[in-house]
Amino acid sequence: MPKKDKPLTFARLDPADLKELSYAELLQWLETYTKREKSLSQTNRTQALRDELQLYQIELEIQNRELRESQRQLEETRDRYADLYDLAPVCYITLDAAGCIRDINLTGANLLGQERTQLLGKPFTQYLVQTSQPLFYQHLQAATQAKKIVTQELQLHSAKGGEHEVRLETVASTELIDGQPSCRCIVIDVTERRQAEQEIAHQAQQLRLITDAIPAFIAYVDQQQRYQFVNRAYAAWFQPRHDEIIGRTVREVIGEEAYAKYGEYIRLALSGTPVNFEVSTHRANGAALDVNASYIPDIGNDGSVLGYFVVNRDVTEMRRREALDRMHMLEMARVSRINTMGEMVAELAHELNQPLAAINIYSDAVSRMLGKDAVDVAEVQKALSEIRLQAGRAGEVIRRLREFVSKRELQIEQYQLNELLEEVMNLISVEARWHDTEVKLLLGQALPPVDVDRILIEQVILNLARNAIEAMDVIEPGKRRIVIKTDVAGHNEVELAVEDSGPGIPELELEKIFEPFHTTKTHGMGMGLAMSRTIIKAHEGRLWAIPNESGGMTFTFTLPCQRDT
Repeated sequence: MPKKDKPLTFARLDPADLKELSYAELLQWLETYTKREKSLSQTNRTQALRDELQLYQIELEIQNRELRESQRQLEETRDRYADLYDLAPVCYITLDAAGCIRDINLTGANLLGQERTQLLGKPFTQYLVQTSQPLFYQHLQAATQAKKIVTQELQLHSAKGGEHEVRLETVASTELIDGQPSCRCIVIDVTERRQAEQEIAHQAQQLRLITDAIPAFIAYVDQQQRYQFVNRAYAAWFQPRHDEIIGRTVREVIGEEAYAKYGEYIRLALSGTPVNFEVSTHRANGAALDVNASYIPDIGNDGSVLGYFVVNRDVTEMRRREALDRMHMLEMARVSRINTMGEMVAELAHELNQPLAAINIYSDAVSRMLGKDAVDVAEVQKALSEIRLQAGRAGEVIRRLREFVSKRELQIEQYQLNELLEEVMNLISVEARWHDTEVKLLLGQALPPVDVDRILIEQVILNLARNAIEAMDVIEPGKRRIVIKTDVAGHNEVELAVEDSGPGIPELELEKIFEPFHTTKTHGMGMGLAMSRTIIKAHEGRLWAIPNESGGMTFTFTLPCQRDT
């Protein structure tokens, strides 16, 4: 026998030797004998026959080797497919014409709760609930006749008790069993899916009950602007039935005129931007309706916008109550202003008496000058100029008084806080002079504007200043001083502070000073600070008081300078 590490010779090889060679060595010997056969001459015919026989033996051994390898691969493939068949997550069954089990995989045996050998030959209906058995036979007949996959859902006895929901997908087979047609069937356990579907349906029903009970107009609109959900209130808003809205576009439901108003809000929501706005509209019956609308984008896991939720609240009654509250606040504020002017009547009378007395003196002087033979025109003009000046001074006081106590609607406009302070300073100055008090202003520069009712904010400033001035009546006149400051507070507020040098307020009193009808004055109504806080709160600001380190109190209020429109 030739060795692998020696050169090949033309020695004759026995069949036993061939079995010992590797596949590569056999191919090498085959090539060697093929070349040798071609090189032999016609005279050496016997040797040629021996070599040809050897060649056939080698070829036969190679074919045997290839056949055995193919058989091994076939067996491995068969085993793999058998594993796939038995271990598949669904049940595979072969059924004969009578509906008996002729073959079943391990998954199916586990589903039916018996060994595979015990299942063969048994009717499949034995494992179905009674109500599903007629449906199974109809399904088997339909599959045999249709020559395509037929689906049916049935109820199966569970191996652990109870019942399973299963789906049968059956197709007629070309294989005959006992001369009769057979069927291949896949049985899929859909119990968990059915339970999940029932749970989803239950949750959807609960969601509808909840949303129908909520006093708000709720809807869901998809990316194509079509309604996919509306609650009862939303459907009643537009009067059509619920099923008449689902699937329709927003434009179709709310109409072209409304869509022209709200189309931009819809596009913002579908771009991923939450939207909130308020609008006055009408109900289906024509009644006025104030709505606070919120469009909330529905963002998917990949960041895309799937649609948006609509939550519209009827705020008609709320706005009506707010209007009444605003009217009451304005009336109470006017009463408070009238009371303030009543308390200042002596100061105001004195303030008016001075220009009136001056007018009287200058008028007498003009009369005397005009009675002379030689009239000094320059002196007359000077006297008349003083009369006009004093009349203007008195007129300004009267104008401010009339404006301050007049009955008016709320008028929100944009002002600079420093301008409002300067407007009310003439009244503050009257009070300060009467009480021999020094007033100092520290005004912040370039303050952002605020949206306020001018008279109401001036009323608050006057109240705080008068309280500070009156609080210092108990100290010596030379030490009476208030400082009024304005500045920026934070990023979106401005503030005004009134600081006095008075005796301060006891800590226990400090907690009560903003309560209505609480006062430390002998003749006070106790409405000034309470009304001031109400006014500031109505402007979305804050009002508070803190004691100074060196004595006295500081009252501060803030106003927003960046308000949503």
